[in-house]
Amino acid sequence: MSQDYEYEKIGGWAKVGDVDVPIDEYEHFLNWMDIRGDEARDLTSPYGALEWAIGTGDDFVCFDYADLPDGNIVLHAVVNSETAHFIDRFAYQVVSKDDAPAVAQALCIEALEWAEQDGARLHIRGWNQDPSYFYRCVLHHVRGGRRPARITKNWRRKLWEG
Repeated sequence: MSQDYEYEKIGGWAKVGDVDVPIDEYEHFLNWMDIRGDEARDLTSPYGALEWAIGTGDDFVCFDYADLPDGNIVLHAVVNSETAHFIDRFAYQVVSKDDAPAVAQALCIEALEWAEQDGARLHIRGWNQDPSYFYRCVLHHVRGGRRPARITKNWRRKLWEG
C-alpha cells in the first residue's frame, strides 16, 4: 500500500462507513487522511511504486491495494504496454476482506492471460515478480502477519501457494 504520490483534485465525496472519503474524477478513492485544500493523495497507485507487476520490462500489469474505513479493500491494476504505446486502467474493484484474496488471484490470472495474448515473454527479472506475488501479499494482509517473500526460483511450480 503506497501513498507517496502527487496530490489529485477531489472530484467528489463518498460515505464509507462513518467517514467521508474523497474521490477523484474517475470515482477512485483518495486518501481521506491526507487532504490538502481541495486535493488529496491517491489511495492506490499501482504505477507509482511498481511494487507488484506481472510481465516484462516493456509490457506489464501492475497492482496496488489499500484498506477503506469500512473494512473493505480497494484492488487496483494498471496495464502498461510500451510496445503498443499505451497505459490504461486494467481493474479497480472494492471488495470485502473475505473476497479480496480470490479477487486478487483472479486479477493475477487475468494479467497472465493478457500477457499471453500480448505475446509478452513473462520473466521475473527487475521489478517483475512471480505472477502470484500480489495475490499472496493480499492474502497475508487479510490474514495478518509478515509479507511473503518473492519466489525467484521454480516460480511456475509454486504459483498459488498461500
